[in-house]
Amino acid sequence: MYGRSGNFFGFQGVRLQVAVAVVAGADFLLFGYDQGVTGSLLTLDSFRRYFPSIDTLADGISSSERSTRSTNQGIAVASYNLGSFIGKLGQID
Repeated sequence: MYGRSGNFFGFQGVRLQVAVAVVAGADFLLFGYDQGVTGSLLTLDSFRRYFPSIDTLADGISSSERSTRSTNQGIAVASYNLGSFIGKLGQID
């Protein structure tokens, strides 16, 4: 991996910078895609029926209940982000 020659997987200097930029860019692209999918799942009818405690679009709920459910939605999405972060930490050698 990292030896005395200063190479990292055979890359050094500008090539290493480009490799890191490409990998990081792909990672951010995929993470953003996952965030978009997670956000759109919150409005699916099947998801709303399965998780009614975080359904902010339900009819007949008060504004305080809507606020509570919105907070619960935020916690659910943040838990996804936290799980992704912890999973990535486990991959560090």
